[in-house]
Amino acid sequence: MDNPGAEIATAGLVFEVEDEPWTYREKTYVALYKPAGYECSHEPKHHRSVYSLLPYQLVARDVQSVGRLDVDTTGLLLFSDDGAFIHNLSSPKKHVPKTYRAELAEDGTEALVQQLLDGVDLIEEPQPVRALTARLLA
Repeated sequence: MDNPGAEIATAGLVFEVEDEPWTYREKTYVALYKPAGYECSHEPKHHRSVYSLLPYQLVARDVQSVGRLDVDTTGLLLFSDDGAFIHNLSSPKKHVPKTYRAELAEDGTEALVQQLLDGVDLIEEPQPVRALTARLLA
């Protein structure tokens, strides 16, 4: 095709990139293991953006992270350009449970578990955030 502005029917569209077939997808879903030292922001303040780990084509598609991880935290992040998908997973009103496993620099205590259950103050959160459950792993 010689006309970059031509209208193309996308239903069932398969195209090739470097001799590899690709099926067109209307929405994008990406799983990324976030390393430490990256901010989950398009406009990071102190560290590199987690979006710098993604190919330009995904950033240009305006994928957004489903939730955030602290700059020092590593773990799985989901990205998508599907707003309903992002909302359904991240909105507190949807009550989607999330599980976090933390490795501590020092031994955990029952007092620390109780503090998580009682609630901790988070930046940009008006109320303390409470864990539904918390336990120490052996």
